Amino acid sequence: TEENTEKPSAKKDYPVLVLDAGHGGFDPGKVGVNGALEKDINLSVAKKVYGLDISQDAINYANTNYGMRQNLEYIQGDITKLPFDDGMMDAVVSYETIEHVDGDMQRKFLREIKRVLKPDGILIMSTPNKEIYTVQSGNQATEWHVKEFYEEEYDEFLKEEFSNIRYYQQYISKASYLLDGRERLG
Repeated sequence: TEENTEKPSAKKDYPVLVLDAGHGGFDPGKVGVNGALEKDINLSVAKKVYGLDISQDAINYANTNYGMRQNLEYIQGDITKLPFDDGMMDAVVSYETIEHVDGDMQRKFLREIKRVLKPDGILIMSTPNKEIYTVQSGNQATEWHVKEFYEEEYDEFLKEEFSNIRYYQQYISKASYLLDGRERLG
C-alpha cells in the first residue's frame, strides 16, 4: 500500500463556508497590525467565502478588485433576506455593518444569521460601542450610522437569538486593538 505523506492544506482541514455579510464592496475590511486583510484571513481557512452587499455597484467593484479568487464569490443581496439555505453556513462574519440599518432590520438580520448558520456555527460580528465612539468622542457619529448600540444594549440584542456569546473590545488609540472583553459584561 502507498502512504500519503502530503501535509493537508488549510482548505482540506477547514472545509467551512463563510458569509461575509455587508462587506461586498469598496471597503477592503479590517487590516491587522501586520497588514493582514480580513478577507485574506477568511479566505485562508474557508472552502468558500460569500461576500454579500445590497449595492450592485459595490459588488461590481469587489469583483473587479478582490474577486479573482477561486473560493470567493460576491452576491448582491439583502441582509434581512439572506439568499442561502437554512443551516448552510459554518460561519457568518459581519464587521461594522449592523449599525448602518434601523432596529427592525437589525433584528431581521440577526434572525437570518441564526437561520443560515449550522447548529454549531459561529457568528463574528463587530459594531462600534456608542458610548466610546459617539458619546465620548463628542457625538461625532457618522451620518451613515442609523442605529448604534451601547454595550449592554448590544448584549441584550445578541441574546435574542444566541446564548453562547464571547465579547472582545476595540478601543480608540494610535492603533486598534482586539482584547478579551468578557470581564466588562460579566
